[in-house]
Amino acid sequence: MLAHGRLAIATLSRSPWFSSCVLLTFALGIGVNLAVFSVVDRVLFKPLPFPDLPTLVTVHPTDANTGQVYFTFPRAVAIEARRRADVIADLAYVGVTRPYELMGPNSEPLFLADASFNVLSVLGVSPLAGRPFTRTDAQEVGVRRVLLREETWRRRFGGSDVLRQMLHDERGPAEIVGVLPTGLLLPTVNWATPADGLLLTADLLEQAAPRDGMPAIFARLQPGKTISAAQQQFDALVSSNQSAIPEARRSRVVVEPIQDGLFWNCRAALRILFLGGCLVWLIAYINVGTLIFARWQSYSKLVAIRAALGASRSQLVLLPMVETSFLCFGGTALALVSWLATSRGLVAISPDFVRPLIQTSIDWRIGGVAVVCMTVGCVIAGAVPAWRATRLDLNATIRGGPTWKHSRRRLGSVLLFAEAAISSVLVLAGGLALASLLGLLYTDLGFSPSGLLVVTIRGASNAAAIAGSASNTSERLLEILRAQRSIAAAAFADVPPASGEVAPVTKDPLGRSIVTRRVGDQYFEAMGTKVIAGRTFSATDAQVAAPIVIMNLSAVHGLWPDRSPQDALGQLVNLQSQPTARLVGVVADTRDRQGVDVRPELFTPAMAAPGGVLRYVVRTARAVPIDAKELSASIDRGLGTEVKVRVNHVASQLEPWLQAPRLYALLFGSFGAIGLVLAALGLFSVASVSITERKFEVGVRLVLGATQTQILSMLVMSILRPVILGCAVGGVAAFWAARVFQTLLYRLDARDFRAYMTVAIVFVCVTVATVWRPGRLAARLSLTSILKAQ
Repeated sequence: MLAHGRLAIATLSRSPWFSSCVLLTFALGIGVNLAVFSVVDRVLFKPLPFPDLPTLVTVHPTDANTGQVYFTFPRAVAIEARRRADVIADLAYVGVTRPYELMGPNSEPLFLADASFNVLSVLGVSPLAGRPFTRTDAQEVGVRRVLLREETWRRRFGGSDVLRQMLHDERGPAEIVGVLPTGLLLPTVNWATPADGLLLTADLLEQAAPRDGMPAIFARLQPGKTISAAQQQFDALVSSNQSAIPEARRSRVVVEPIQDGLFWNCRAALRILFLGGCLVWLIAYINVGTLIFARWQSYSKLVAIRAALGASRSQLVLLPMVETSFLCFGGTALALVSWLATSRGLVAISPDFVRPLIQTSIDWRIGGVAVVCMTVGCVIAGAVPAWRATRLDLNATIRGGPTWKHSRRRLGSVLLFAEAAISSVLVLAGGLALASLLGLLYTDLGFSPSGLLVVTIRGASNAAAIAGSASNTSERLLEILRAQRSIAAAAFADVPPASGEVAPVTKDPLGRSIVTRRVGDQYFEAMGTKVIAGRTFSATDAQVAAPIVIMNLSAVHGLWPDRSPQDALGQLVNLQSQPTARLVGVVADTRDRQGVDVRPELFTPAMAAPGGVLRYVVRTARAVPIDAKELSASIDRGLGTEVKVRVNHVASQLEPWLQAPRLYALLFGSFGAIGLVLAALGLFSVASVSITERKFEVGVRLVLGATQTQILSMLVMSILRPVILGCAVGGVAAFWAARVFQTLLYRLDARDFRAYMTVAIVFVCVTVATVWRPGRLAARLSLTSILKAQ
């Protein structure tokens, strides 16, 4: 046995290409898949850490026609469902995450999600420290309550005693009453923004007008009640609540298990990834089997000579089995290392909402099952050449000749076909996901986020009292901002794009929605928005709030479809709840962020907003970084009073919305690249064996007058035909499944014929590049060398 081990190590070390290919197949095809399987299992299949999980459900309103999920729930329906209490034991909500500005210079805000008083009781969890919210807390006026995340408690407060500690911002004090359990997954509607904790809101579960809304809810069912019963009850309540709304405009409510409802935006992607991982796993096993088979073909003469010299059947069987065992051990170790490394990478690029789950996705049970599967697979792969070793025709093997039977040739073609079909689907999915991400990243926002900042100044009401008015304070702040060496342009804006806040909406005479923004002079210069016609606001326009407006191109086309932007200048604009104003400028369309549609917008001149919060869009000068502390000190000196200044980079505010598309693109793109690499390895191994076994045929063709070019073309085409057929079948399968994958793409057609042709061309090129060298070597052999080898 020891001798066979030394011989196996020696033979493997003399074949570095073969050993490297097998180990690379394990690392890429199996190790990466373990990480993906772990994530899919943790998010979709492994139960969430909530007590009595089957009774927890989410209730989301959706569009009856498009299936679009809404995050605002009819409050009257929720209140009525609580009052009946025959199917629903109780319901709660976690709403939008907002910054809670702490008092004190240069203190970072806490991002707190609005929540109902009964959120922990519905989830069935208890605080790590302190107490939960109570109904009395929700009814008390003057002081609000906060539950901190355990991670925030340790990171921001050092794990010290924070109970009953008071937080302060301009909206009033808030008391920390408890610390949430470690790794608690908050069922929030605002999954793109991580929350540092929960902020108790006023009680929304007592009374409501018919049209009042609230954040989407989750609920606990009564014991013994089913989801279908809850669905029927909510359908009846929604129908009664929307009786005055035309049926075509009514929404419907979907009741589903909380594990499905929380991950509504990534279920399809994870399921497709799971299927893609299974396909990559299949390719990996096909490759390992093909490489081992090719390995056997390369030293079958050595085994035959050993048998002729008297080696026993057990000795012949042991050699391939020991060699395969070494490969299995090394490949399994490398796959596990790749699994751990990939898992850490997935945590780094995963969206904040699912990151607590992905951090706990490494499940050694999955690793154990994978090791068993890999061991069994490799034993089977090694058993085939071991069995073949006992059935060798010694004379034919030692003498050589045309030993490549038609059955083996068909087997090689089937392997090539299978790898091409599976890999083409993976490459197509990866290419479409990457193209979708690039389209999202390079979306024309109508402004340039690079170098664009949003400066929020709180406590400006105190400065206004000193200066005499909010307008004077805003004017002074603009002077201070524009005097900074690091600032090229600055302008007031009540709701800047990408801020996450909702701008006011008005209606045009036809009832269409138009977003309204109050902005100051230099706003469009600071944003980098193109002026199409007319002019922008001047400082005088902003100071006196002149009865003029600027509109974007979509708004102008909506109001005057037959006029060009230049011809629309000077027209009177009459909108609901807006004074009559004259159009003086038309600017390019803008978007709040990537992935949303352009909306009609109207801009009015202003210097300040009511209240004590002022926001400014600031364009930094090139190569001059802005110092937030220095800027805050300059503003304090200029105003003669202390204010709180927060500087946000617009690019960083856009980042959370790109996390999920980037994750999908990286995973699908990686699967596509891995599939292509594994397919190339399989092509090379099958082609090498096929071409080696056809040397005698090559010699015969040379005798009959075939040229080297004809020989090379014959060998390449014999490999290319099953690959092209496999790409065609894979393309048909991808075209059939494109409807599911389409939901993950941004403005890209999953059935675009050009994408399918590109993948086919890529596989043809890879096949030719892979087969060219062994085919060329075989074609250049002389007839004498071929006959000597037989």
